[in-house]
Amino acid sequence: MSVIASALKHMLASGMPHDAIIAAVAEMEATMAKDPVAEKRRAYDRERKRAERDAARADMSTGHPPKSAESEDYADNADAPPSPAPSPFLPPPSPPPSPLTPLVLFFFFFFYFFFFFFFFILIYTFCSSL
Repeated sequence: MSVIASALKHMLASGMPHDAIIAAVAEMEATMAKDPVAEKRRAYDRERKRAERDAARADMSTGHPPKSAESEDYADNADAPPSPAPSPFLPPPSPPPSPLTPLVLFFFFFFYFFFFFFFFILIYTFCSSL
């Protein structure tokens, strides 16, 4: 049994008030010698975890400082250099895909219905021949 545990046992047996027991145990814990090996291990673990956090932050970093909302709102584009001209060696950008016109939708649904109907007739004739 530890020193504090045995002292606590005697204090409770003698009927000492609870506030006095709490104060006495707190004072005993404060005066007890710390384990230097455990303290060294804790310091090493704290340093190791700090290094791991720093490495994780560095992996997630883009290398640029974060942009503030103020710099984006009040940026002066007149001082920015003009954008470079497109390269003559690259193909021109393709136009965006055209939206589905009613004619394209009509043919899509017409052929969808035609093949569905054809498939239905095929199954019907196969089942009726059994």
